[in-house]
Amino acid sequence: RWGDEEAAVQDQAVVSAALREAAPWDEPRALQHLLSSCYCATSSPPGALCEAALQGFAAHAELLLHARADVAAQPFGKSALHVAVESGHEEVATLLVRLGASLDARAEKSGMTPIELARALDFAPLAHRLAAQNAEGAPPCVSADEGPSARPDGHSDLPYVTRCNPE
Repeated sequence: RWGDEEAAVQDQAVVSAALREAAPWDEPRALQHLLSSCYCATSSPPGALCEAALQGFAAHAELLLHARADVAAQPFGKSALHVAVESGHEEVATLLVRLGASLDARAEKSGMTPIELARALDFAPLAHRLAAQNAEGAPPCVSADEGPSARPDGHSDLPYVTRCNPE
């Protein structure tokens, strides 16, 4: 039995690495194919979500979030929202907040919230818009059949979501 658990951990490490490598490609179909062709636990996508935020790829971030990426995870000591703000990628930052990222989360090293980080980096307009979005209130989380990719019939256009299950 222990061998199965060890193999599962190794498999998840390979999936996590592949997702992190696919996230910065300027081709969301590659990431979508990877998500649809393998099982990924919720612990797999956070590094990839940070990579997508770093590149400013909102479509990639949305794919990963619908694949149950933990929007609050800080795999590199900061959340994907911190990475998006730090990189000046407002589209990704607002998507992350809309899909449940906390504007109160503090990065491990700096101790700053995303809004404080935006102000420190002289991204005042971004900080202002995030603060306004926070005041409006964001939904705590979305399921596979909610959010920007949801169809009017209540189903998602993302067919792979059922393969990416929570742990």
